[in-house]
Amino acid sequence: FLGGNINEKNKAIVVWSDFDNPLYFSENNYAYIGDKSQRVTAFGRQGSSLIVFKEKEIYSGEYSVSAVSAEDIIQENIIDITSNTAIFTFSLIHSLIGCDCPNSIQLCLNRLVWATKEGKIYTLTDRNKYSERNVFNVSLMIEDRLKNEDLANCFSADWHGFYLLFCADRVYAMNYNSYGYTNISAYTQNFDANLLIPWY
Repeated sequence: FLGGNINEKNKAIVVWSDFDNPLYFSENNYAYIGDKSQRVTAFGRQGSSLIVFKEKEIYSGEYSVSAVSAEDIIQENIIDITSNTAIFTFSLIHSLIGCDCPNSIQLCLNRLVWATKEGKIYTLTDRNKYSERNVFNVSLMIEDRLKNEDLANCFSADWHGFYLLFCADRVYAMNYNSYGYTNISAYTQNFDANLLIPWY
């Protein structure tokens, strides 16, 4: 999968290679994801889904296989076998939160965690396109500090149960084995869950 085109017309395009042939990209293996004025910034994998991050949106891509018969090829109903055998459908997960700090993304306890330039750190708990409770803020206790950091140049690591966010000469460490993080989607108030997420 490739994305992040800086060309104004193709900011939102995602292209993918042939199955088991990463050096061949069919001319028909592409999709424009969401708002065309927003750039695709990063990819992540959560469960069986490809997560596509944009500046202010998140999409989930699902893979399905389509059967192509010999008759379809003979009758030229199908011109490009590559683009007709593997089909990707993309669904909107969140329309207001995205990721503009692509080097901050980590998979922690099978959930993606990332930072944004506005000084927040989020986690993706679910990929349900019909739910408004897919993305949760996990950084309420340290946001006053994060607002003073240059998060555009931050990067992250997953180390021994900690999500580490490196910002210039500081490292912010979140214990993602904490009760607040593992059960964040069960809380009706995000603040209550954040009280139980230790940051160092």
